[in-house]
Amino acid sequence: MRGHVRKRVHPKKNGDDSVLYYAVVEMPRINGKRRSDWGRGFRRKKDAETALNEKLAQLGAGQLVQRSNLSVADCLRAWLDAVDGTVKPTTRSSYQKSVDLYIVPHIGAQKLQELRSVDIQNLSKRLLISGGRRKSKRSSGEADEGVPLAAKTVRNHLGVLGSALKYAVGMGWIPSNPMTSVKKPSARRTKEMTVWGADEVAAFLSATESHPLSVLFRLALYTGARRGELLGLRWGDVDLGRGRLAIRQNLVLVDGVPT
Repeated sequence: MRGHVRKRVHPKKNGDDSVLYYAVVEMPRINGKRRSDWGRGFRRKKDAETALNEKLAQLGAGQLVQRSNLSVADCLRAWLDAVDGTVKPTTRSSYQKSVDLYIVPHIGAQKLQELRSVDIQNLSKRLLISGGRRKSKRSSGEADEGVPLAAKTVRNHLGVLGSALKYAVGMGWIPSNPMTSVKKPSARRTKEMTVWGADEVAAFLSATESHPLSVLFRLALYTGARRGELLGLRWGDVDLGRGRLAIRQNLVLVDGVPT
């Protein structure tokens, strides 16, 4: 990014001309569009050159941003475009859902440069209290109501927002990340995880012996493989003679489509 001093002649009502010098700095692009920060004009070229050096130093330190009407939603969309191809399709899909369902509806219309830590803190509280979606009750004439989200889920959504804001800082759209001062909800596990005992496993296998997916159930129990790993198995991954199988791929749903 470069800067330069630009001379401009401004005609006056009395017919005279006023000559001013501007310290013009090329700012990071937004959605591919060029942006320049001009600031105020100076009567002396030397003063404009001094201002240019100061502005370039501020820009290098991430302290200079040009005023814009870029919204939080605009920032999130730009960040999603930037991460395309850099994360797994399932991860990209989860990011999109966080953006569309839990972030944009609440703060998407807010100007990015006016977003403060307190706004994000309020978003966190709102998601904890009524951030989830409940099935429609239109048949009963009642309005839809939100349901509380788990603390870990809220942390995940805030993580998405934080990554987008970090990207905005790197692009020079905001001077600092307001997420750094936000206190995220604690996601500590409150209940100890319980697993089936031998008797429960035997009862399950007996009850599902005639089920069409009984072999899949047994593989899951005997190998500990995850659902996507089991569904991704091919005949070439299975050696019946030696009683072995190899996990080489993972089948998952991305926006309802197996991939």
